[in-house]
Amino acid sequence: MPVCAQIETRFASLHQAAGRPADMAVFKRHDFETSMHCEVTVYFSPAAEPLARAFGAKPCAKPPRTGLERLAGGAGCWQVLFT
Repeated sequence: MPVCAQIETRFASLHQAAGRPADMAVFKRHDFETSMHCEVTVYFSPAAEPLARAFGAKPCAKPPRTGLERLAGGAGCWQVLFT
């Protein structure tokens, strides 16, 4: 199973168990400029930290919204996390 699909699957159960908080989300960004192959960077919101840790993610600054796609989380996460 591709990593993004694994993240979505594991996020769904974690999100539901937490009561579906609007600030829990995962985003991805495709990067076509750094190599000949498409690379994907995944960003976990702070509320998704247990899942981020499970996938070996490292803390970083909040990414700019431009170019991000929602991988997992409710549609309201954009407003909660980026306004």
